[in-house]
Parts: sequence; C-alpha cells; structure tokens
Amino acid sequence: MLNLGAYLSGANEEEKGATVFAVRNTRKLSRTEYCITINDEAGAGFAIANEISNASLVMSVSETMNVRRFGISRTESFRQLQAAAAVLKSGGIVTDLQLSTVFGCPFEGKMNDGLVLQLIDYFCLQGLDGVTLRDSSGSASPAEMSALCRRLRQDYPHLTVTLHLSDATGRAAQNTCAAAGEGVTRFGLTGRELAVPGSINMKHLIEKSLKYIAEVEHYGFTTEIDTEKLSQVSEHALLTEA
Repeated sequence: MLNLGAYLSGANEEEKGATVFAVRNTRKLSRTEYCITINDEAGAGFAIANEISNASLVMSVSETMNVRRFGISRTESFRQLQAAAAVLKSGGIVTDLQLSTVFGCPFEGKMNDGLVLQLIDYFCLQGLDGVTLRDSSGSASPAEMSALCRRLRQDYPHLTVTLHLSDATGRAAQNTCAAAGEGVTRFGLTGRELAVPGSINMKHLIEKSLKYIAEVEHYGFTTEIDTEKLSQVSEHALLTEA
C-alpha cells in the first residue's frame, strides 16, 4: 500500500497541492494499492473523483494532539469522519480508520486502550474495512503492542489491521515482531515528511527507514523494497537540501 498524501480540512494549499500532484502524476503499478488520508467529506469527494480505491480516515486518540494537528476537537473529528465514511462507502472505496498517538502522546502521556477500542467500535458501525494504528512517538513496548494487537485480532477478525511505527526509540523492529506474532501482516514507518523536501532532514528519515528494513529482514520478514534505490533517493535529498 502506498499512501499518496493527505487531503485534510485545515491544511494549507501547499499541502493539498502536493497530494493533488502525487495523485495525478504517480505512475500506477499493478501490484501496488494506493490510498490517501482524509478527514472530511471534501476529502472523500476528492478520493472518488480521482478514482482512489482506498482512503484512510484520520484522527488522534489524544484530544490535545487532535486539536494541534487538525484544529478541531475529537468530537468534531468524529462527526466529520462519520459523514466522510458515508460518502466513501457510497463510492465503493475501501475505508480504513487511522488513529494516531495510539500508545502515547507527548502532551498527555500514555493513552487508554479502552478509548482506542471504543473509537473502532463506533466506526465499525459505519462499515469500516480496516484500522491503522500509529505509534507516532515510538512509545509502545513490545508487550503493549502484543496486547493491543491480540485484542484487535480477537474482537475484530473482519478488519485489516495495519501498524505505522516510529523508530524514535529504536523499538520499531521489535514491535513489528510482537505484532506479527499476533497475526498482523501490514506495517509501515511513520514518515510522511519524506514527500516534503526541506521540511525535515530527509536523508536522516530515509536512513532510519533503511535501518528498520534491515532489522525486520534480519528477523525473517520480506519487504520487497528496493533499498538501493531508496539509498539513491537519500543521496538526492542531501544534494537538494545542500
């Protein structure tokens, strides 16, 4: 699955423009699924108009982070996502609920698994196809990862579960193994900034991705990522920033 970007309410025109460009200019490959991240009806309409087959409805488990990231409360996000989910379903688009700060928030500390499960319950009523859990700060321990993934697989066997992991604490590969042990098979590194030249040290982010790929492949996973080409992108990023 390749996420082509976010089309969010409250985003500036540059951010939306980058997503529009990616959606309309990315060469589609037959073995790859493509999605975008949205948080309102306008985003759902954009996905349908551009024949995107998958869309991810995003909000934060943390109230503080939700307000800082999207400029609205969790309650308002919930209302917007309900409306967007209905539009996506009417267009036959595979719909995923993407929750950030699932395991911890830099402002609020550890999150409550009960709240995570409650949000998933609500959106299952909207015909949800999958859920993506983002460990945005790398705060999850392998034991915490195993416990939540086990609960998800038991309570929501019909949902496709995806994990987006940050390697900020160096535990991304360990958490991948912990989740895989509970039957989770879809993983990604948090790194949307890779698509925004100059926003963050792109070379550093790509190198962290390469480190993660090497670690999980050491544990026996196959990523099918061309690390040589990814390294070339890293060198291009360095020249661009210079």
